[in-house]
Amino acid sequence: MEFEVIAHEPPTRHVVDGRVFGVATTMAFLVEPSEEGTRVTMDAHVRGKGPSRLFAPIVAREMRKSTVASLAALRRILSDVG
Repeated sequence: MEFEVIAHEPPTRHVVDGRVFGVATTMAFLVEPSEEGTRVTMDAHVRGKGPSRLFAPIVAREMRKSTVASLAALRRILSDVG
């Protein structure tokens, strides 16, 4: 997958645009301080045209699953460091 950075406002916002399995996708990451440390949120906009629109829900579901798995791995790594 290749993404292009379309907005970058350090240290709070980062937006990329690209294709996931051939489906146009924009992801925005927001970094905010919280009582527990730092909160990172991601908003993904998945949009298909023509036949690729049939894959958009599948891509969105797979992105959600991989984000949950990545977050769990990051938590494990951070707990080992701290």
